[in-house]
Amino acid sequence: MNKIKVLSDEIANRIAAGEVIERPASIVKECVENSIDAGANEIIVKINNGGRDFIQIIDNGHGMSEEDAFLAFERHATSKISTADDIVHISTMGFRGEALPSISSISIFQIITKTADDEMATELNFKGGKLDTVMKTSANNGTTITVKNIFYNVPARRKFLKTEPVEYKHILNYLHYQSVLFPNIRFVFFSNGKEKFNYPATNTIEERMLDIFGTVFKNQNFIYFKKEAQLIKISGYLEDVSFSNKGNMLDTHYIFVNRRYINDKIIYSAIKNAYDPFIKKYKTFEGGKLPNYILFIDINPEEIDVNVHPAKTEIRFRNNTAVYNFVRESVYESLFDARNEEFGFNMINPERDNRRMENGKWRMENEPVATISGCHNSRSGGVTLRPIPNSVAAEFTSVPPSVAELASVPSSSMPADNKPTGNDLQNLYAALEIKNQKSNYADLTLLPTEKISHHNALSNHILSTIREDYIPLWQLHNTYIFIQIPDGFVAIDQHAAHERILFEKLLKNIDNNKPNSQKLVFPLVIDLPNYLSENTKTIIDENNEILYNLGFTVKSFSGNSIVIDEIPSELGFWDGGNVFIDILKQLQEEITNIKDFRIASAMSVACKASVKAGKKLTKREMHELIEELFKCDFPFQCPHGRPLIIKLTLNDLEKMFKRIE
Repeated sequence: MNKIKVLSDEIANRIAAGEVIERPASIVKECVENSIDAGANEIIVKINNGGRDFIQIIDNGHGMSEEDAFLAFERHATSKISTADDIVHISTMGFRGEALPSISSISIFQIITKTADDEMATELNFKGGKLDTVMKTSANNGTTITVKNIFYNVPARRKFLKTEPVEYKHILNYLHYQSVLFPNIRFVFFSNGKEKFNYPATNTIEERMLDIFGTVFKNQNFIYFKKEAQLIKISGYLEDVSFSNKGNMLDTHYIFVNRRYINDKIIYSAIKNAYDPFIKKYKTFEGGKLPNYILFIDINPEEIDVNVHPAKTEIRFRNNTAVYNFVRESVYESLFDARNEEFGFNMINPERDNRRMENGKWRMENEPVATISGCHNSRSGGVTLRPIPNSVAAEFTSVPPSVAELASVPSSSMPADNKPTGNDLQNLYAALEIKNQKSNYADLTLLPTEKISHHNALSNHILSTIREDYIPLWQLHNTYIFIQIPDGFVAIDQHAAHERILFEKLLKNIDNNKPNSQKLVFPLVIDLPNYLSENTKTIIDENNEILYNLGFTVKSFSGNSIVIDEIPSELGFWDGGNVFIDILKQLQEEITNIKDFRIASAMSVACKASVKAGKKLTKREMHELIEELFKCDFPFQCPHGRPLIIKLTLNDLEKMFKRIE
């Protein structure tokens, strides 16, 4: 009996769906890209429950005939390519021919399509990949696709879908990417019957970004730049790091290659390394995030491979090194030249004074090798780089070690005979879920009894030291508080400690319905960016009571505006309302990972209100901080679960100094 079998189309399509369809946003992506390829100048997207239950995409493209509509559901059936050579000259958004059969195999699927030459539209209905009904109907020119109950027949996949806000955000982000790339197309988006945005067709990307980001984009200090070489061009917007990003809700990091949004570690590394000298100089960007940027890269299709990932979110460059250096040099010089223009004189460029970039490598000036001329005039964009000679192009296929590390993702090193079984994986997922739930509270009551006893003993030592022994406390780099204890010393992270204190106080205020607030002399009006307003206002409206008990009195105002009358008393530094904007930004991240709004909001406020690293504290302030810390229920971890106290014993020190083994 043969052990190897040819899989049925139904099973094959489900396997393909697992690669192509990761979440509802994947369906929106595939269908919207088909609409763009079909020449549509209007695309309407409707979803319910974050796309889990209902997705509909309506376009006015050229549509399909009845014959083509049937063929579109055959695997690897496409109108985008016809020969193997076409794969290296791809100019369309889609080309694999897997989307429609994959989507229809894991949902209840309907397509209605009509060309200008047809009198009636063709309607096809599928259920679980099987054709259910075919009929003629009336419809406008174009295509309407309706997808219901995704993964209804693959429950193991459906249960891994995230919450409605998370899936909604993925769809919203994708539609924003496409809206930026194709300003000539009108995009309309509905969620749960409400219109979330309606971007009319415009002539320029700048006009479209004003529609998406509102006055935030206009008021932001962006540098426009444009560079080009023989096989590659780059243009876009870079946030000027010489201006503080305080109060800025814009969080935009877009990389587009040949009109595709992509995630690429090599390009990201190039941008980060270009920004690093400026970030270190101005020290305005914190928290590990890069300044905002929107980059458009156009490269000869023969120099990239877009057929790397089924979802086409990753690409492979033929010459990683040259692309890395071109992007890094272009971004760096644009930022540097902006400084020259700002101060009105030519500053010495430390990156260029005795080096130059040659064929994707840095060389000293006295080395007689063909060069790529430097990039200048970042705002005007009138630059041309000398081309890399074809004769040496083959030399640049190697990636520098730093880029190679970023570009490679190691596969699992687990031996074949130790791979987890199905039951092991179920236990692992269950354990991870429990762990994530616990980490939100940093609940020390769940620790073993002997560990709780150890923590209690440590806290008693610390309090005894500062209350009875009068051993002075001291501060290291205005960030860590050091305390001597009988068998060594402990170090306390002052920011994390204060964050834990405020978190527990705020949580008790919420649970007891006893807000501790202070009234503002002048109510603050905040204009929310267009791309955040709907989601943020919905969160505020749905959780207004929690915000009130937290200490905020927030009301909706006209348009995308909100009004704040009262703030928590714990917020000693209000900064004209910028702190609330920072809280909203952090809350967007917290609510993605934590389902309980109480926890997420208390964590966000505590983080922004707590004393910062680098602030010098008096002896009295350090004593008070430690006293308050050990009144907390869980004084050894910050609200995010990170340790805030570390202990080093005399025994540990003696081992370090090799006094003992």
